[in-house]
Amino acid sequence: LANSEALKAGRKVDPLGLRTLGIITKMDLMEPEVGAAILRNSDYPLHLGYTGSIFYVYSQRGIQVGIDTLRKKLMEVLEEGMAKSLFSIV
Repeated sequence: LANSEALKAGRKVDPLGLRTLGIITKMDLMEPEVGAAILRNSDYPLHLGYTGSIFYVYSQRGIQVGIDTLRKKLMEVLEEGMAKSLFSIV
């Protein structure tokens, strides 16, 4: 994961990983334990964490995957960013 071209590019513009959200695709093609470890955000931490994309129902509880999860996470990030920006304007 640390050698990912996307994460390398992200580190150039966001060195601390504060604004980077990791999207892990094709999770249905990897071992569940490997996918769960990535989503736990411990090996290559990002402030906003990771969201997985799969094409079937994931069986482990507490693991956030899927388009609905991604949509919710992106809305949270957008709303938090807007709230911080508005607070500094007022």
